[in-house]
Amino acid sequence: MELNTFWIIAVATIGFFVLLQLILQGIWFGKLAFFKPTASQPVRYEGISVIVVARNEHDNLTHLLPILLEQDYPAPYEIIVVDDHSTDDTFWLLKTAAQAFDNLKTVTINHTPAGIHPKKYAITLAVKAATYERLVLTDADCRPCSAKWLAAIAANFDNKQIVLGYSPYMERKGFLNRLIRFETLYTAMQYISSALWGHPYMGVGRNLSYTKSLFLDNKGFHKFQRVVGGDDDLLVNALATAQNTSVAIGADTLVYSLPKTTWRGWWQQKRRHLSVGKYYHWKDRLWLGLNTMLGITTHILIYGGLITSLLWQQWLPAGIIAGIMLLRWGFLGTITYLCARQLGDRFSIIWWPLLDFSYIVYYFTAGLSVLISKKVEWK
Repeated sequence: MELNTFWIIAVATIGFFVLLQLILQGIWFGKLAFFKPTASQPVRYEGISVIVVARNEHDNLTHLLPILLEQDYPAPYEIIVVDDHSTDDTFWLLKTAAQAFDNLKTVTINHTPAGIHPKKYAITLAVKAATYERLVLTDADCRPCSAKWLAAIAANFDNKQIVLGYSPYMERKGFLNRLIRFETLYTAMQYISSALWGHPYMGVGRNLSYTKSLFLDNKGFHKFQRVVGGDDDLLVNALATAQNTSVAIGADTLVYSLPKTTWRGWWQQKRRHLSVGKYYHWKDRLWLGLNTMLGITTHILIYGGLITSLLWQQWLPAGIIAGIMLLRWGFLGTITYLCARQLGDRFSIIWWPLLDFSYIVYYFTAGLSVLISKKVEWK
């Protein structure tokens, strides 16, 4: 059995795009996959202000506050919780807790000025109320991994102004949860690897640190105060550089977050996240866009070519394409596993092929949805 001209061109095209993807992502993610921390000077611990913005988060705060208040941190720290228009018992919970703990500070918002997004306004008030220069942000539905979390984050400041952390979602049963955790891991691989290469472009507010002076000197969210979302990634995109940014890597630096339990809830959340991408620097949009298009192209070529060759009973090209597909699965699946291990995340490589395909489908449809309908909101 021989390959005719059509199948030679088809197989060569598939091989070229897959090889290109393996080279680019191997170099990009390899920085994280094979990361080795350099020897550093003894950590100089300073005071830290932990900021949490909450709206109707009474139940979540009952779990989060004890973890934050019991941090084993060798320097003074405070917790600032912003009660943003809550209508549940958040106010009374915070009032009672503040009476028992001197390092718990509360800010209550009943009115948000026109022209600024509520969460950005809440964070801005918390930053201004902060006692300490170093700020660490998380969300009410998050759970720091241990009592060593603050110390692990602080160890990465080291004369930096921004520290990017990783916040995986908690493991639950079902395919939706697997896809959520895979998408979160892949996003972290992208922005943490880029930061390690000296080009930080985003962070996540569930585990993000920066200095008070950096925020205030650059007028905080002034440039995108009307944008829904972007209080984390757009701020990092605007202010982060290779010189002022570091990453927090390892199991002690993790902040777990409660995942969405419905497809609708997750879809709305991801649309909100994707909607701010158009405000990134054009170089970041170009690189991320090309990476996404390369992923979509390789999927279309591989699966399209494999299905076509099987339908036409072209067994030799089908076998070659299947081999290329397995090579891609093995290489990128291994890179993903190594990155997850560096980050302290648990990732099962068994599910990688299905999750990889599902991710491309999700990203394409969610991105198209954002282009068609631009209405997004925070709570």
